Amino acid sequence: MVKEIIKELNKEAGIKGDKLKKLKSKKPFGRLGQGVHNGVFYHGTSLDDTSATITSNKEIYLGITEYVYSCKDCGAETKTISKKINEKPKIPKKCSKCNKSNWTLIKKHNEIINDFGLNYRTDFNDEAIDYFWDTNEIKGYLEGNYKQKELKDIYQDIVKINKKYIEHLNEETHKFIACWIMGTYVYTIFEQYGRLYFRAERGSGKTQQSRIVKFLSFNPMWITKGSESSIFRDGEATCGTFIIDNMDKLNEELKRAIEHYIETGWMWDATYRLTNKDTHQTQKFQSYTPMNLNNILGLDEDTVDKTFEILMLKSVNDDIKRKKPTPKSEDWKGIRNDIRCWALDNWKKVEEAYQETTADFSGREFDVVEGPLTIAKLLGQELYDELCEYIKQKIEEQTPDLENNPSYIIFT
Repeated sequence: MVKEIIKELNKEAGIKGDKLKKLKSKKPFGRLGQGVHNGVFYHGTSLDDTSATITSNKEIYLGITEYVYSCKDCGAETKTISKKINEKPKIPKKCSKCNKSNWTLIKKHNEIINDFGLNYRTDFNDEAIDYFWDTNEIKGYLEGNYKQKELKDIYQDIVKINKKYIEHLNEETHKFIACWIMGTYVYTIFEQYGRLYFRAERGSGKTQQSRIVKFLSFNPMWITKGSESSIFRDGEATCGTFIIDNMDKLNEELKRAIEHYIETGWMWDATYRLTNKDTHQTQKFQSYTPMNLNNILGLDEDTVDKTFEILMLKSVNDDIKRKKPTPKSEDWKGIRNDIRCWALDNWKKVEEAYQETTADFSGREFDVVEGPLTIAKLLGQELYDELCEYIKQKIEEQTPDLENNPSYIIFT
């Protein structure tokens, strides 16, 4: 029975005999949006409706698949291309030489898969994300025609903008948010990336704060509606930053999916299983993505455990309340490009700093903030120590005082 199965597999692969030869294991799927592959860091995008990867060694690979067919009767060849990974190639109905339609595929080539070596199954959907890498900026990066901005300068730009529009109880909150935003451009280097969560009452500026995160984060996706399957497919391909505004108001089905995403998608090996409507087979999607969310009612203990929670109160500063971040109010595009170029040029430094990042608190509290703390470490020991102390204070504030808790005293 086993020999018959092997023989059938060999036959499909064009191999004679009943011994297992040349058959390779299925290559795992990678993600187009961001990652490290074969010692190279890359960001994904879409160019002229075609998936593309831009690498840290300034190479570009396109997701155009070229098919070469040969006529079995006369040997004439014809070529055709597909811009989508699952798109069927359009081949001529009849051969122009012998007028027959007996074609055989002799070559299939996709730059991302065959040259870069990154296997993928979902195209980069630029319509799913709010802001993606501009073509001229990509060209500037590939040609080295861009200003290499220091990380410290980018960080200060973000902190300054955040203070302009948002009032927080602590100065360090602005600094942590800036480090979190910058970390989204290299988050696939980390083993986990905690969610940034704003719990706030009405009129506190939580939506305004999330808008700033949207304007500056890596491949932002503002989620208000959408099917469960489309969200997870887009998340796998783009590696984008999910931004959930007023989570309390989402429909129940989407809210449940997002809650599951909050709990699972913060770890590098997170997956989400969905059933393919056409094949009825289960598909496993890679769901590790950054996420910013806000609401009024709060989250349950298991869900909030994967977030860095920031409490926001109503602002009493009328000057700040009157200012509104809009697509044209700041050079958001310029800052995003600065972070991208810095991330691609300095990802090795991030890797090294990540290995050295420690704190005198551990467990889940450390896992949630390890990514932003790595960015802070690159910015300097002073900022790193300052944020560590800020995080420790927040942990102490959120730790229940059991010694003076009546229920705890009674039950013990």
